[in-house]
Amino acid sequence: DELAKNIPIRKQGLVEKKENEIFILKKATVPAIIIEVGYMTNNNDMEFLSSPANRKAAAEGIYHGIMAAYKTLRTEDQH
Repeated sequence: DELAKNIPIRKQGLVEKKENEIFILKKATVPAIIIEVGYMTNNNDMEFLSSPANRKAAAEGIYHGIMAAYKTLRTEDQH
């Protein structure tokens, strides 16, 4: 959600995958994420991500999302 606030690329939300498709996340022993900011095969996404300012906006959105998740995890650990 934080990333979607910062950039105009279409938000697809969580996408359900087949059970073993994302092995990295399935076997992670710590919180883990996969972030897809855009598709290089999509001309609009590629043009957007060509701009340093847009990449910075995406990075800031990712940062805010990670910090929000971290705060949630810390709150859950304290209970």
